[in-house]
Amino acid sequence: MIFEKAIRRRQSPLPSLGHHEVDSTVTSGSPILQLQPQVGELSFIHELVEWPQKIDLLVHWQQLPLDRVDVKAQEIVSGMPVGIKDFYARKTSDKPELAASSRHKAIILFFREGHESLATNQQLYTKTYLSQDDGLLMQHRKSQGEGHWWMKAPKTGEEGNDMLPLLAYGCHAPPGCSFADIQQTYASIGADGNDTRISLYTESALRQMGIVQPDGGTIDGWRYIFIDRHANPSLIGDITNHKIEVPITIGEVTRTYVSVAYRESSESNQLIYLTIKPK
Repeated sequence: MIFEKAIRRRQSPLPSLGHHEVDSTVTSGSPILQLQPQVGELSFIHELVEWPQKIDLLVHWQQLPLDRVDVKAQEIVSGMPVGIKDFYARKTSDKPELAASSRHKAIILFFREGHESLATNQQLYTKTYLSQDDGLLMQHRKSQGEGHWWMKAPKTGEEGNDMLPLLAYGCHAPPGCSFADIQQTYASIGADGNDTRISLYTESALRQMGIVQPDGGTIDGWRYIFIDRHANPSLIGDITNHKIEVPITIGEVTRTYVSVAYRESSESNQLIYLTIKPK
């Protein structure tokens, strides 16, 4: 089946009578759907077509792994370096399962075009998440007495008292997860005895604590700051903010549709219905 025919007829209005849906070859930048007048129709296409006001696309999504996982981390405590550890290793983290599920750099949305035995995946949108590719992430910490610490953050070198720097770790998207569970993961570097230790936080967990991009937040006197700042880490936010654009062609006329919403499919955890409307 060609991309599940791209449109769920029962949910979306189709063009007026005198037109029919035809399969189209889809490449990057090409329309994913073509609607053409029936043979013998002589009227102008502009007069015949009623453009669909809503189209639901059956879209697959998949995780794209990190390019580099050999990043190291080390904390220097009062001038004394503790053991260097692998930043992305499960055993280095306080949450090994979250470490394993967050080693992704992007989520790709695509649809399948062609017969099942000859199907090819056509990329629709790629959402990139932040991660680390520096060889060594080094953080300095010095006691100020009475439980207070001076910190110097990795990468930026930002300094301050009772500061807790948060580094972007990757995209949390374990196999079989809900589309709504996909999110950015963050990490802080600390020391556990003589070893460097990585603490992990999902974006949603930080938000519940009142720590949000890009400003961070303060809890129990500790000031959480984001070292890797970006305004919108949410894939769902990209969808609802019309960032996904899809060209649709009817006859010789092409219009751009944009994403407005989504819903998860009951057929598979890695399928969604993407709702698009005219731009």
